[in-house]
Parts: sequence; structure tokens; C-alpha cells
Amino acid sequence: MSYIHNRPAKYVPAGYQPLEPVPRSSPMPVKTLSETQQQTAEFECNIQIYCTADELSSLQTGFWSLKRTQNEKTVINWQHAQTSHGLTTLTALCVEQEEKKLLHERFQYAGFAKEFDIHPQPKGRGHINAVFLPVKLAVQQEDMLGWPTTGYFYYFVDHKLYQEFKLTGEDRWSFYLTGSDANTLTDELASEHHSSSLLLPFKIEGKTMTGQFILYRKQKLSRDEFSKLSQSWLEEHATPLDLKSIIASRTQAFMARDITTHHACSDQKSAYYKVKMDPDSRQRESWPEIAQKHGLSAKQLLDLNPAYNDNPLRLQIGDTLCVSAPRSSSVHKRQDIPSPLSEFETGKAYPFGNVWGTFRQRYIMPGLLHIQPDSKVPLRAPIVNAGLLSKV
Repeated sequence: MSYIHNRPAKYVPAGYQPLEPVPRSSPMPVKTLSETQQQTAEFECNIQIYCTADELSSLQTGFWSLKRTQNEKTVINWQHAQTSHGLTTLTALCVEQEEKKLLHERFQYAGFAKEFDIHPQPKGRGHINAVFLPVKLAVQQEDMLGWPTTGYFYYFVDHKLYQEFKLTGEDRWSFYLTGSDANTLTDELASEHHSSSLLLPFKIEGKTMTGQFILYRKQKLSRDEFSKLSQSWLEEHATPLDLKSIIASRTQAFMARDITTHHACSDQKSAYYKVKMDPDSRQRESWPEIAQKHGLSAKQLLDLNPAYNDNPLRLQIGDTLCVSAPRSSSVHKRQDIPSPLSEFETGKAYPFGNVWGTFRQRYIMPGLLHIQPDSKVPLRAPIVNAGLLSKV
């Protein structure tokens, strides 16, 4: 404990008595910063996101904070936990049980945050304050989905413009976030960074966020069109989002794929193998180990299973591999193998694992890429059909 006195002692040159006695007051204790006790955080706010903890980064779910109040500073620390159903819960601790502003930023410190009113609850109660759904956006051309590389996506909540995204072009299907919202139409970008995922608010304090639409346009909305945005305009021109379909897509079974027409597996004697756990290492078998069992090189085995070309490390215990040995007489020129799905509904979502196909050409048509295997996209990521390209 440190102390201070009310007034300093008064001195004269050495060898003399003080001119007057110096009264001493009772010492006043001063608490140092290290001695200041922190208040106990007895409340919490919980966010639930429909993806696994490992998918948070690849689905670019953004950054969260609780806005500063008169009683409590900004809260930026969140604990991560994964539920038994493969969902992620983010938890922030609070000292005060007061209404909080939950802030979501797609890009940290970009200055374009969305606000949601939430109410902290006592720790351990398990109350979920907000629920969000990460998705990726595609458009339909005839009987397949594709990634658009040019144009704009418009996302509406409560029948009002929530966010505008400008596709980056240059053979990429990612997009920039602009500063447009329900009150403003602007070309200003929120950040020079770009992403390929959209985070949908689903429930805030138990209330479902309704009036959600998505609109794909090859050209930016004009100011005249922007001034006419309304519920009736959206119902005529935009695609209503089926939120239940988006949730259900996370648990859809992966469909069987027809690989009998691809490369050496066109041989009628094609064989398949289920990946096992190595009893010594307790890890999955490696590509060389599996290949050796079937008289193949690791490269030949990978060529027979093109779904893993982008990231062979994605192989897991229980996956099924084609292991037919290639023969010179049966090796054919690579063929297009579309996704096992051929019927799509606008506004609905489908897991990426049921949407990708393998194609010789990158493009379905100018400005629209084939959806091919991509290790950066989780297999269970919901791919939303934003609309028919023929109606754009």
C-alpha cells in the first residue's frame, strides 16, 4: 500500500532547527491499478452459427463485439464451443445485465457494422441471443448451378436492402461489400477485401428475421429502381429465401455419384475401397498406403478420385475411393461429370457436396463458372440458388 501526505515538510539550511514544526496528517491510502478489483462477470451473450468451428474461417463469418455502454466497456472476447449437432456457439461474458448492441463486421475495422439488440442472461442458462446462417450464392442456368463472376447481389431483410455485393470479376466469383443499405445507394466499397460467403441473420432474441430476399443483377440497380424498392417490387423481381431449406441442407445426405464414365473407372470391373484407420498411428490410411494395397501409385489413385484433386488431405476415415487399376486400353479422354442433382428450386439451398461436378471447361457461359471441387468450400456449406439466369 502506498501513501501520500497533505503537505510537504518545510526545511531551513542544515544545522538549524526548523522555523516551525510540521504537522503531520493521517496518511491517506491510494490504491494502485493492480489493486483495483475487477467486477465479476455474471452474465453472458450467446451467438449460434450454423457451421462447425473449423468452418468459421472458410465461411468468412466475420467479427463480433458488444458495443460499449455507459456502464461497461466494449466486449470483444468470445469463447468458441461446438454443439453435438455440429453448430458453433460463441459466448461473451458481461458484468452488466443491460440491453446490448451486438455488432457484426464482415471485415474488422472497416466501419460498416450491423447492429442487433440483445439481452444478456445469467451464465449457464444456455440462452441463445442470436442465430446466423452462413451461405454461398449461386445462380441457375438450365439444369445446373454456377458461380457468377460479374454483376451484383442484393440481400434484403424485412423487405429492405440490407447489403449490396459487387462481384469482383477477373474470373473470380468472390465479391466486395459496398456501403449501400436501405437508405443509401452508393458505389463506395466497405473494404478492398472480398469474400464469397454471406451471413444471414436468422433469429434475434427468438424472433425470426422475415422478409428475406436475394436478387442477382448483371447491372447495378439504378437510382430510379432503388427508389421503387418495396415488398411488392421484391415479390415480383427478387427471390424469397427459404430459411428452413438452408438449415436442412446442413444435414442432407450426400448423393451417390456416377463415376463409372470417368477415366479408368469406365472399366466395368471398377472396384471401390473404404478408407480405414491405421491401427498403429490411429490416423486414417495415407494415399500411398491405400494405393500400394491396390497396385497403384498415389498419383494414379488420386487421378481415379478427382474430387480430392484440390486438397487430398480432405480424405477422411470412411470415405469411399475408386481403386480400379488403369489400363492403357481403358483410359479415355476426361469427360464432364455434372453434379448428381439436376433439379433445383430458386431460394432453396443444397450442400456443396451435392452441387459440384467435374468439367473440362471452366465456364458454363461467359460470366458463369462451373461449380467444381474446391477444398476452400466445406462440403456441407449451403449453396443458395439465387435465381434463374434467364430471368435476369
